[in-house]
Amino acid sequence: GEPASSGLSQVLTGAFQALRGAGAAAFSLSWWVKRSGPDASLSEELVQETLTIEDAQTGLRRLEVSFRQGPELPANGGWMVRFNSAPLCLGAEDEGLCMASPAFWCQAPTIDKYHDIWRHVLLRFSPSFDDVRSSMELFLDGRLLCGVTFQHNNSFVPHFPLDPSAAPEIRADFCNAAASHQESNWSIQLTDMRLYAESLTLQNISDASQDSEFYECIDMSVVTDNPSYQSEFGQGCADLAMLSSRGSDLVPGGCRLRAAQENCPISCIHEAGSVCYDGAPPIAAMGEGLSSLPRAMLYEDAVWRVMHPSYATEAYWRRLQDAKVSWIRDHALVWHMLFSMVDIFPSGDAITAVDLPDQRSGEHYWMKDHAAPGSPGWCPGSELVPSLFEPICEAEILRDAILDKVAESGISSGDLNIAYDFKSGVMMKPGQSSTTYFWVKGTPAAQDSLRLAGMDASGNLCFHITSRSVSLFRRGLFGENSTHERLSSDEAISTLELSFPDVHVSGSSEASGAWTFFALSIDAQQQKFTFAIDEYLKEQHLPGLKEGEWGCNSLSVILNVGIEVTVAPIYVSEFSLLPGSIQELYLSTQSTHKHMLGPEISHIDRIEKFDLPRRRFTSPVVGIAPPLLMQSQSLRYSGSSASGECAVSAGLSANLVETKKDICKHPYTCTFDDDIIDVPCQQDNATLGDRFFGHTAKKYHGLDYFPDFAWSLENEFVVRDSLTLIPEFDYINRDTSKVTLLLPFYATQTKVAGIMEMSMDFSSPRISADITFYNTKILSPEELREWEALMVACIAVAVLLVLLALPAAIQETKSLIRYARNKSTEFGSTMVSRMISRIPSDNRIFSFSNPSLYSLDTTQPDLLDVLSFLGLTIFLIVEIVVMRDLNDRIQYDFSQVAGKDWGDETTLFDEKIDLFLEKIQDAEYCMDMQSNMKMASFVILIFLGLRMIVFMKVHPRLAAIAKTFEIIATEMVNFLFSFGIIFFFLAFTAHMKFGNEIEAFSTLRDALLTQFVVLLAVDLPPFGSDTLLTLYVASYVVLCALALLNFFLAIVVNGYTKAQEQALENRVVRSFFSDVVRVCKDMYLWGFRHRSSWPAKMLILKAMAKKYPRIFENGYRQANVYRPVFITEEEFQDLISSSPLILDAARDASARQNKMSRSRLKILQLFGTSLLSSDVLKMGASTMFNHYVKHHPYLCRRHTYRSYDLVKQQDLEEMRSNGVTIIRT
Repeated sequence: GEPASSGLSQVLTGAFQALRGAGAAAFSLSWWVKRSGPDASLSEELVQETLTIEDAQTGLRRLEVSFRQGPELPANGGWMVRFNSAPLCLGAEDEGLCMASPAFWCQAPTIDKYHDIWRHVLLRFSPSFDDVRSSMELFLDGRLLCGVTFQHNNSFVPHFPLDPSAAPEIRADFCNAAASHQESNWSIQLTDMRLYAESLTLQNISDASQDSEFYECIDMSVVTDNPSYQSEFGQGCADLAMLSSRGSDLVPGGCRLRAAQENCPISCIHEAGSVCYDGAPPIAAMGEGLSSLPRAMLYEDAVWRVMHPSYATEAYWRRLQDAKVSWIRDHALVWHMLFSMVDIFPSGDAITAVDLPDQRSGEHYWMKDHAAPGSPGWCPGSELVPSLFEPICEAEILRDAILDKVAESGISSGDLNIAYDFKSGVMMKPGQSSTTYFWVKGTPAAQDSLRLAGMDASGNLCFHITSRSVSLFRRGLFGENSTHERLSSDEAISTLELSFPDVHVSGSSEASGAWTFFALSIDAQQQKFTFAIDEYLKEQHLPGLKEGEWGCNSLSVILNVGIEVTVAPIYVSEFSLLPGSIQELYLSTQSTHKHMLGPEISHIDRIEKFDLPRRRFTSPVVGIAPPLLMQSQSLRYSGSSASGECAVSAGLSANLVETKKDICKHPYTCTFDDDIIDVPCQQDNATLGDRFFGHTAKKYHGLDYFPDFAWSLENEFVVRDSLTLIPEFDYINRDTSKVTLLLPFYATQTKVAGIMEMSMDFSSPRISADITFYNTKILSPEELREWEALMVACIAVAVLLVLLALPAAIQETKSLIRYARNKSTEFGSTMVSRMISRIPSDNRIFSFSNPSLYSLDTTQPDLLDVLSFLGLTIFLIVEIVVMRDLNDRIQYDFSQVAGKDWGDETTLFDEKIDLFLEKIQDAEYCMDMQSNMKMASFVILIFLGLRMIVFMKVHPRLAAIAKTFEIIATEMVNFLFSFGIIFFFLAFTAHMKFGNEIEAFSTLRDALLTQFVVLLAVDLPPFGSDTLLTLYVASYVVLCALALLNFFLAIVVNGYTKAQEQALENRVVRSFFSDVVRVCKDMYLWGFRHRSSWPAKMLILKAMAKKYPRIFENGYRQANVYRPVFITEEEFQDLISSSPLILDAARDASARQNKMSRSRLKILQLFGTSLLSSDVLKMGASTMFNHYVKHHPYLCRRHTYRSYDLVKQQDLEEMRSNGVTIIRT
């Protein structure tokens, strides 16, 4: 845990200076390291041991090799190697040299307990890797982890001077940077550092890594399971690997048994310790930056955008890629999945490289093209080993039959090929190591069912695998330079056959329909190959592998030579696996494949054309686009649960950590860090990312949502941003605030377009759901014209009503103006004026304070009517214009959504989402506008309904409703106030007591709504099992539903009774329909029949008011006591013929007539007012008097003083019979 001593730096510096002095460019530097630290991941990046070689004069770091760990790095960390400070070259003394220098990253292997033991690390610098280029390689546990080659230049030799003439000193240092780090609980031990003045051979490196003093790891090349071992309970090694070791020291279980550890070191590797690095490249983790890269140049986009996002420009980073730096084993870091899914392979079926031309019938890869079976030389190799080569030729003949059948169906042979990551010239090249593995399920009860042959396109066999053996072949065995004639079968073919004990009959599991594991590993460097079936494996030495004498030019075709089998995807790598690693691969994949299901028919049968039954579309409602899920996130919990304030969370986290230790044992690995299972309880200074589930946020109604189509979340897993996500577990997380589902639909028959918006709110402890429907009917052109015609008719009616009410509104406006002027006088003068106005006086009849002033004004709010109907007219005009535009926009939006192919792979996801949200939001806006217009129409209709009730006061027989509410208004307000207090109190009581138990009372609003529903429908919540709830329900029903509701009814009935009594007391009016008939008759008499002899009604009323001021002084007020005034016919004639008001009106009419005559508008005289002379007025008054005495014994009713005596009814009748009218109002 201490920093490296200055003595080590001096010795290391002196050693490299000695190399420089001797002119030795090559070197190998090795050391042993052991790291230990906490299980939890680091909170920040930690640079551990670091080797630096720098120019002592300029301070330029010629070479820097550091091991790093941190939150953005893989779990086991990795190495960063940089020459000449690359890639940060801005301002460097020699920028060109820096930008041409290598700088790369190597991930540490994903090995369990990697840091708990001593590891051997070696750097090998070779100035002449291939006589032209130099190389820097990093070895771990004696095997190459990664390395690069670059253009040979002495400037890249770290201990050589940049300027040979100056010969400056160099300084080398090796320090433990982690010792001074704030997270001091990390311990790093370094020992046995050695510098070799040469580029060590692979054997030398392997020997150095096996120093008995420090060697602790388990070598997978010498340690394998004993497949014949069985425990006392009949468990084999594979069974033990599936068990969790929860036994104690007294009662050991599973792999804790000594015999199990001795016989099953691979299956029980989690009990034995950590394994050595086996040479297999590290597996890329899911994440961003270096965490997802097993190796990377530091100038690659995925690296510099994370490590140095603000350094230089993109053009600068592009220039760095011009450096002549390449990887050693350039294509060796991946497994090639030859096809992507489990499939059935009939006999004669083949998988071919995707870059090969389509095969036609008669064209073969092994036998001669168009060769007839049985003809001389028809099957190459049949004379050597007929049982091996003739089945290959027969399979190719079956292949011809398959191609003929497919061609008859009009399908190309390329459609038969299910190859995925399969290219020729890549895998199994001469002298190249490789590993092939796959799982096979054969036909039940079939023997020796598996026979797969791999070959190239040049007549070479790569391998031949059967249910119990594998065969490798000499390259060029058959062809132009054939060697088979001078070789025996043993010299031309190397066969490795597995022998099985009685407990595992050869091919039994595969033949019985169970899945069987097959693996073939070819180690060209060690010149041996390994063959495995399940846990059984065997090695065989094969000279000439390194020189490329065996195998094929490259794997290009895999042919099924045996019977029909079901095969899982075949994986091929460009590196070999050790025997122990092969067994570990079998154990880690068996849980997935043992229960895997395959298709019922092969891909050949699936591509054949067949009739697809189609039914007529009958659904009345259609979803026109896939449902869209949108998630809104808000940071709620991000802190650690280690705080003492979070005891529950801390306990849960500790339990999860212990559970993880049990389930993440060999052969399983857990790639996530401990903080993933940490249960947070508080919020730190964390922020939400700008991406979720592989997508960026989009604006919807002003908020940020992460969209995703629902159909993609139906998958078991999805891969987004290099992360494997399981929607069932990962889509809803701790930061999920709200999830909204959008579904546009269209009813084909009713032409109703709608959008369903369903939301789940996770922001509160109680998850709430809400659903909103936007819908509207899309009108056709004919329906739109009909609707517009109806609106035009409504506008015409509104304009007519404005014209009818306009004269009275003008008079009402004048009265309001006079009233406002009167109110502007001083209060004292106003009071005096009011007192004087109450004194009966003939000369003050027409003062403002006298309510007897007759005008065109009516008892209705005419000014309000004019303004209301003018507003209604404007609203209807606006609605016609707006609704037409909204209808067109909604129709266009839905047609765009319905016509889009949402599964189109050529359109980017963001483009689809932008189109979807743009059209949906525009449609929702239009529907909201329509809804607002309908709401405005609803309010207007309500207003017109109330206005209609008020208008009914025009006739006493129709005014019962309005009169009733006038009578009970005060009493109703008092009752509603009392009822509201009781109603709210009961709702609040129910919410406080039953809110957490019953959904209907969960909020105060819900409680109020529930009580209101009970008043209307008596829909009581279930209360039988709860005493307190029963008491509450009984109290509410008695108080509100029975008592107070009946009180309300009694108040209304009493008011209605009073209104009806008042209506019956009115002796002037008759029934409504009778009065309507009489009004029409009056209009005829006054407007047509007696138009030239009867003065206007308004003039007669004013004349009578002037004649009898005491009768008219109280205006429109109704009295219960009357004092009759009797008028004879002569008096009435004199009143009409001598009234100044009537005579002045007659003279004005005469003047207008003369003016019209002078202007020659004769036609208008027909509609003018004739001259009313005194004689004409008397005659008209006589006819009027006789008409109304006959038909209207009571002209109107007027208030009289209560002190006068009443006139008996029989006297009134007698007076009327004598031709005398009685003015009672």
